[in-house]
Amino acid sequence: MFLKTQAGMLALVLSAATGCGACGAEVPAADAGFDAGVDLGRDAGADAGRRDGGTDAGRDAASDADAAGDPLWTALREHETGCVIEYARNPQAVYTPTWIACPDGMPAGCERLDMPMGVVIDADVLGPEMRMFVGVPEAMTGGDVVVLASHDAALLAVRSPEAWASALCQTGFEATGDRRAVFTTWTTTDDRHYDERHYVIDEAANEWTAPSVRINRLLATSAQQLEISASTYVAVLSASMKLEVYEDGRSNTLRGLGTPQTTFLVGRDVFWEDWTGGYVVRIYHGTVDGPGTVFFATPDGSDLKGFATDGIDMAWTQAYGVLPGGVTFERYELWTAPYTTDPTLLAPRRVAIEVYQGVGAVGSGWYARGSDASGAVEFVRLADGARKLLPALGEGFAYNQRPTLGNGQVSIRARRRAVGRFETTLVLMPIDAIPDV
Repeated sequence: MFLKTQAGMLALVLSAATGCGACGAEVPAADAGFDAGVDLGRDAGADAGRRDGGTDAGRDAASDADAAGDPLWTALREHETGCVIEYARNPQAVYTPTWIACPDGMPAGCERLDMPMGVVIDADVLGPEMRMFVGVPEAMTGGDVVVLASHDAALLAVRSPEAWASALCQTGFEATGDRRAVFTTWTTTDDRHYDERHYVIDEAANEWTAPSVRINRLLATSAQQLEISASTYVAVLSASMKLEVYEDGRSNTLRGLGTPQTTFLVGRDVFWEDWTGGYVVRIYHGTVDGPGTVFFATPDGSDLKGFATDGIDMAWTQAYGVLPGGVTFERYELWTAPYTTDPTLLAPRRVAIEVYQGVGAVGSGWYARGSDASGAVEFVRLADGARKLLPALGEGFAYNQRPTLGNGQVSIRARRRAVGRFETTLVLMPIDAIPDV
């Protein structure tokens, strides 16, 4: 899910927060075609754009951080190559989220993150409470910093050298779930390989010990996406057709017939869309105990896209009658089933006829269909097909296509163009407050 490359994308995200001239040329070409269709929401570099942090903003932010104390930056262990990456023993001194009311016309209880000089990288409301990753400009911190935060406070923070000055000494958080986070570091070992290390951190402990995994990889096979639960984490490798699953010191490689796309981890069970040639998309399932196997393929051969699960519901769209050009169809249908890990117990049920495919987001009994031409986002209730429409944010902001839903809340990233940069924000509101269609 969310194709990205490690060093290039993280460098672009964090350099975007400070301004970098021709950084736009660094966006990986491999993402371009996919993002032209449906932006799945984790392609942080492409969404971030370019920013110009400004000296005054950096000084103001530094003063605010000082008021909260010293971040106590501490070098990570195990980086004997000379790559100095640090974590904050006092992350609350690095960043504090600030929320403001949404513009008039938005649902009651809507709020958005006030982040004019940073980058909202990702957000998740599927766990016990909301979590988000933000990139803090180098001018404010003395390096490229990624922060994992709750609604009100920073929980973890990590700093690597300024990206464009030290492109081979990089880090960034990758995923959060069940109060754990996993992130990677990477340093080049020769002109074709680099050293990738995975760190799994408990939010409450904030203890950064030795990496759980250390791998010498080809430069083109980085871990492009990770997902984590209380017991397990998964790495989806770029430029390959496999996933790696890690649990209790064990690991396993999972493969389908094609390229893994949208990936979901529920406990120790991994589900992913497997894309092959034409319109052959199947849902695969696997664990650390065995190989990946086909979990679901549409019985009538229809095009399957937008699969998602939150461990309660499963949902996806099926498309029929491909139109000239090969990317759109005459009819789309939304399907759902109660969550299961046994394909023989899967009980699909058609929910509604749609006008386009979904974007792979489900939670609290709702499925996100993505934004329409006006910028509004539609949600479909899986129980009965009832609909809600989230109005466009206005003030020049455009939503990212893929929201997250959970705990009765919706979070969705948005951005707008400013002078020489993009400004990003995160919008959060109760699902029930969104107007019915």
